[in-house]
Amino acid sequence: MNDTLKKVSFSALMFMMVFSLSFGSFVPSTSAALMGGDLVKGPNSDAVYYINGSTSTKHVFPDAKTYFTWYTNFDGIKAATIAELDMYPTGTPVSYRPGTLLVTHPNTAKVYAVEAGGKLRAIPDEATAAALYGAQWATWVRDVHELTFGNYTMGSDMASSMHSEGTLLQKTGDSTIYRVEGGKIRPFASTASFDANNLNYDYVVEVPSISGYTTGSSVTAAETFATIAGGGTGSTVPGGSVTVSLSPNTPAANTVLLGGAARVPMLTVRLSAGANAITVDSMTILRGGIASDTEFTDFDLLDASTMLPLNNYSKSLNSGHQAVFNDDFTVPANGTMDVIVAANMAASLVATAGEYPAMSLSSIALKNNATMSGTLPITGNVMLTNGTITVGTATIVGGSNNPSASTQEVGTKDFVVSSIRITNNSTATAQTLVVKSITFTNNGSAAPEDVENIRLINANTGTTLATMTKATADKLSFTNLSLEILKGNNVNLDLKLDVTSGSLRTISYEVDKQGDVVVFDNLRGFNVLPAYTGVTTSPFYNPADTTIGNGKLRVESIAIQDTNVAENTNGVLLGKFKFVMRGEAGNISALGIKVATTTTGVQDATEVISDITNLTIKDPAGNTVAGPKDPAANSLNDGFTAT
Repeated sequence: MNDTLKKVSFSALMFMMVFSLSFGSFVPSTSAALMGGDLVKGPNSDAVYYINGSTSTKHVFPDAKTYFTWYTNFDGIKAATIAELDMYPTGTPVSYRPGTLLVTHPNTAKVYAVEAGGKLRAIPDEATAAALYGAQWATWVRDVHELTFGNYTMGSDMASSMHSEGTLLQKTGDSTIYRVEGGKIRPFASTASFDANNLNYDYVVEVPSISGYTTGSSVTAAETFATIAGGGTGSTVPGGSVTVSLSPNTPAANTVLLGGAARVPMLTVRLSAGANAITVDSMTILRGGIASDTEFTDFDLLDASTMLPLNNYSKSLNSGHQAVFNDDFTVPANGTMDVIVAANMAASLVATAGEYPAMSLSSIALKNNATMSGTLPITGNVMLTNGTITVGTATIVGGSNNPSASTQEVGTKDFVVSSIRITNNSTATAQTLVVKSITFTNNGSAAPEDVENIRLINANTGTTLATMTKATADKLSFTNLSLEILKGNNVNLDLKLDVTSGSLRTISYEVDKQGDVVVFDNLRGFNVLPAYTGVTTSPFYNPADTTIGNGKLRVESIAIQDTNVAENTNGVLLGKFKFVMRGEAGNISALGIKVATTTTGVQDATEVISDITNLTIKDPAGNTVAGPKDPAANSLNDGFTAT
């Protein structure tokens, strides 16, 4: 079967196909002072807007289909004058509410789930769609007009095991409704908490099992996802401006470039935002000067304040001597940000010695209709290549504690998930290397919140070099390490952590980019691009996967006082047990109880057990959670279903 979904016919989906800003006839309430969260309608059309109080912007609902993913009726829509509407700049249109319906458009065979911020995640095939939404998955699909489809952004494809963020799930036969959030499912504590978040039961997906998810904290009241602004849709500030200029910190002219040097600053540009934060969508750099592209392995964009990359992957020059970076980053409101165009040099510059390369910022694209002031291209100073001197050499392999594939239970502490050995193979006298920073990227399925108490350890000495209480993203960057490695020596570095949740998910903290281990040559004054033994492509270090196991349940018997029981006595305590759950929360749904009996020779076991009726199980508060049930003698009574 084709990898893309077969296009669902309009007749099968049975929904209105006419795109219009009109919502039909309805009467808005009397005009009143507008405020954040209001729904408003102007005098000259039926278009409905959402007022975002945090950004003071208005956002139109493109059509009624979009509107009804957020609201169930037209109650509360206010009438507004043109003057009142003009007080709020127009932002991006409201997108479908995350986790409600699937979307497509007439000229594509693809179907997408919608997440916060209007991010689309393609469902790769019909099998995945059926696995996530059932055999009737096509009834969840709605068309989005091409005119507004471009306001959505693209995310990664969906997998058959996990629903998109914001999806409402309910296990068949279970009354509890869950919301998918951060790789977990959060139960709604009550009907009131579901309704408080302005949710619609029509968008609850019934599934046969939720065993692939970890249960998170309960939703007990209204949360930010209850609103359009908090849900991430329609909250983007439109317009805004950024000034682009050559930074005064750009490298000086005729800076010498050495073979094997890493993240060498070639050009520094300054981005200065106005009153609104600005999202940079892409930046294109151009190699100029009297030089050759072969001098450069690839390039990175560095945030000058942290010296960490803004791009996920290094970019090499194309046939037009350009490299395009398309990973978004944000310049804060009223803030200034210096961005360094940094080069990773070829191992040897002998063939291109004496050349004069220069780098330019040739184009920049901004999101959300923001505008740019400044003249492009912005060109840095010319540099000078040197073919007789090279930087030191660092090689990286798996460390002394490099882990084997294993399963670690939830609750495991101090486990080494990654270990690397960095060796100083430099040849010059007194050529000391300094490890400045390391970035590990988790390319397994575990979520950042599945691990905590993260430490980078010098395994040679047992010294803790850096710590993180919790992970906030898949990337872990340890900076300002200043760890010296003398010529001919090596250091083993272990990444240790505690496993707190994420049953059946995998952990794999890798070194994705060659320059993610930043090593500085003290003698030459340049960063060194490490060599990874036997590896030339990403990931450059790839440890064996660690699979997260399950939590553990321990049952303890608590002694009770021996006593004689008179006939016709009710509520007799026969046994007491303590259940201890380690690692993550768990629900006990059924219990098996065996009642052992002894006889005096007058009665047999069956006669003794017949004297015991209405066996019940109670929680510490005295509430009945299972039973009553009449037990059988000396056998497992497994009919107790916990409530």
